[in-house]
Amino acid sequence: MTYGLPERQFRNYVRKALAIHSATLMPHEHLHALLELRLDNVVYRLGLATTRRGARQMVAHGHIVVNGKRVRVPSYQVRTTDRIAVRGASKTHGVLANFALRAAERSLPRWLSWDVGAMEGAVTQVPSTESAEPAGDLHAVLSFYTR
Repeated sequence: MTYGLPERQFRNYVRKALAIHSATLMPHEHLHALLELRLDNVVYRLGLATTRRGARQMVAHGHIVVNGKRVRVPSYQVRTTDRIAVRGASKTHGVLANFALRAAERSLPRWLSWDVGAMEGAVTQVPSTESAEPAGDLHAVLSFYTR
């Protein structure tokens, strides 16, 4: 519910997380990273939208560009090499008009960077459960889906 995903899509994320067996990344950490690196969630974490639902709408309406190309898919997986920015024509849009004032008040997670002047940001590292508080008990979620 936190990320606003339908059951089927969430189940696919769980399957991806369980398929990865790594010495450095546990399945619950991988699930957390997959959910946090969705474009709509990154837009929300950057503070461009006040809710995840609003961030999803902002992406779907084409206000966000990734590496200079407009992306309209909220589930787009952002990588650490990607640059996320507000589309040029959207910088004066009503929702984003006073963003510079709001950005000064809001603190960013450690795994994100943002340039207020250029209205451009990036994911500097993969989010961990320490750098971004997980939404719920991911161990319990994974054990539910593995029954």
